[in-house]
Amino acid sequence: MGIDCFFAELSPNKHNYTYKYEHDNRWTKLCRNNYNKKIIIYNIVKFLIFIWALIKFDTFVFVGCQSFWNNKELWIYRILHKKTVMICLGSKTRLPYANGVEINVKTFMANRNINIASIIRKTHEKQKEIEIIEDSIDIFINLPAQAQLNKKKFISLSYIGLPIDFEISEERKEEKDVNKIKILHAASTVGCRGTKEFRQCITELQKKYDIEYIELSGESNYRVIEEIKHCDFILDELWSDTPLATFASEAAYYGKPAIVCGYFSEFYKQYYPKGSCPPSIYVRPENLNDALEEMICNIDLRNILGEKAKKYVRKYMNCEAVAKRFYKAINGNIDDIWVIDPLRIGYIEGYGIDRENQKEIIKKIYEKCGIEKMGISGNPSLTKRVMEIVNE
Repeated sequence: MGIDCFFAELSPNKHNYTYKYEHDNRWTKLCRNNYNKKIIIYNIVKFLIFIWALIKFDTFVFVGCQSFWNNKELWIYRILHKKTVMICLGSKTRLPYANGVEINVKTFMANRNINIASIIRKTHEKQKEIEIIEDSIDIFINLPAQAQLNKKKFISLSYIGLPIDFEISEERKEEKDVNKIKILHAASTVGCRGTKEFRQCITELQKKYDIEYIELSGESNYRVIEEIKHCDFILDELWSDTPLATFASEAAYYGKPAIVCGYFSEFYKQYYPKGSCPPSIYVRPENLNDALEEMICNIDLRNILGEKAKKYVRKYMNCEAVAKRFYKAINGNIDDIWVIDPLRIGYIEGYGIDRENQKEIIKKIYEKCGIEKMGISGNPSLTKRVMEIVNE
């Protein structure tokens, strides 16, 4: 596109999900190699990169709701009239009691108790952090399903898309055992991805069908791609905010359909223009078994859905297409449907916890603290949803 830009990866990938650093130089590599090792060298090198970037670039894009200096320097960009963009990936804007990791859902399921004081404290800390970011940056990009702590309008990440590197490896035809179904699940980390639930469901289905189940965790992207080529379809996440995240998109490039679960499957179509939803089997977590059995038994479904997904990602999620939409978003040239008002989103369900357990937790927090301390008093849609749960 002829736009001068630079991608600075200043810290190691915390998920242990190895990608190649193709857009690297000796300074970013030096910075990354000294992360959590020689902190003085790390900060000096990062400061030099920061000053160089301030001189050279007009627009700064930050990923994961974190800037160069943990958002403490955001005021500098505003003074220097730099445009700033914050892309939220993960659960930074998700309510803690909608996040199985922050709740410690395993402990809750064991004794039905939670540390309400800790949850309220985390809620207020995150709320304050997001307010500071929203007041300091020009453009916020997020997924509607995880935007519970947003107060200002943002651009849907579903519009931008997550680019897929189509040059990672070549396609290859191979002979397959037509009677055996090969299912792949790959998680960057084994935690709240649904790996345990997937494993249990597959074990039961293996009593009825000839299934080879491949489960990967923390492997290189190259290894994951190689396994994608050999499978019939993939299992992505049990609590996904989107019908086609990165793993499912990589599978789609090779014509492999995906089963994706999440409570947002009940609502996601209203956030896409008609006919533009990414193709996958996107169902509620409790419908996982039925979706798996349908995909196993229906080869036509696998082929048709795989081909649709393949066409979709090759057209809309190649790097150039994503870059063009991103450039349009930065310049404010997008359709209104992609501009989301978080105060109209009443989706309270989240990640890593089933709906019934979350309802019980919400009721406990409400009984102890009331609606005022739950971090949603400024959001009428979420307040309405919580009160519906409380009054059930």
